[in-house]
Amino acid sequence: MQVSTNSNTQSTSPAAIRRPLVFGLLLFALALPILVLGFQATRLAVVRGTALRVQLPIEGYDPRDLLAGHFITYQLKLADRSQCQDRRKSACLCFDEISERPRYSRLRGCHDHDLQYCAAYIKGSCQSGRFRAGVEKFFIPESEAAELDQRVRRDGAWIELAVETNGQAHPVRLLFE
Repeated sequence: MQVSTNSNTQSTSPAAIRRPLVFGLLLFALALPILVLGFQATRLAVVRGTALRVQLPIEGYDPRDLLAGHFITYQLKLADRSQCQDRRKSACLCFDEISERPRYSRLRGCHDHDLQYCAAYIKGSCQSGRFRAGVEKFFIPESEAAELDQRVRRDGAWIELAVETNGQAHPVRLLFE
């Protein structure tokens, strides 16, 4: 007796079922980092384009970082350095006005009642008597390191920051007098 087989029947073996599932997971695993990176780049571009731009004086350059040609390390230059002496927690740099080079009154706490009179602010913290906002490094090309080293020592330098409404700041460019 002979059993006829139909050649049109699809195989439902476990390997045949897993193949499209594995391919879909692989495709998802490859696409996810690209999508996340694209989202982050788009968000940063929007923030830099729409955020408040402020220019603050900087000081305390680390020449080893500058001459390495990757990052210049600096500190924001505050008029009154004593404001960070007693604090070891979060602090906000409060601006009295919104302008390209705004006046800042002083460091305050970062609670709503502390910030109600600030036109804008940058969130940070006091560490070792210094205000740190996470903007203390700026990338520079290695080919420009020697020229920038001379300019930093000769002229005063400023950093332009993009400041979001939530107090986060992002370095945009390095400026000279």
